[in-house]
Amino acid sequence: MIVSLKGKLADVADNTVVIDVGGIGYEVIVTGAVLRSLPPLGRELQLYTYLHVRDDAMLLYGFSSREERNLFHEIIGITGIGPKTAVAILSNIGPLEFIRAVQERQLSILTSLPGIGKKNGRAHFAGAKRQIQGWGGLGRRGGRRFAVGAGGRHFR
Repeated sequence: MIVSLKGKLADVADNTVVIDVGGIGYEVIVTGAVLRSLPPLGRELQLYTYLHVRDDAMLLYGFSSREERNLFHEIIGITGIGPKTAVAILSNIGPLEFIRAVQERQLSILTSLPGIGKKNGRAHFAGAKRQIQGWGGLGRRGGRRFAVGAGGRHFR
């Protein structure tokens, strides 16, 4: 598993970045939080990553913090939600807002997210409340404290 990358930012396109690590360029699909905080091209960048292996591809997903990556893991564990939808969710709603919406079953918020339709929104999140019980509430998981940054979209 590739859990992080540290190297020079070589390229940026739509929702991907290329990080040059020792002469090897890694294309990484990133969240909006990463895109909003990128350094200039050629400067050093560290991302926390998740390697998704499929029959036809190996895809790297990148996050601004371990906590953002951990929430991504929780989201892709929800039945019917894959990595692409999870990145779209994290790019369109703050982590704590998402956790609150799931725990309080705020379907109007959840079904407004990319990849979550009104018809299947209820099915996606029916069991998710128990699944991410430790996220939100007091804002703790594993002893770490979540802090909401600009726009409610960052962990600390």
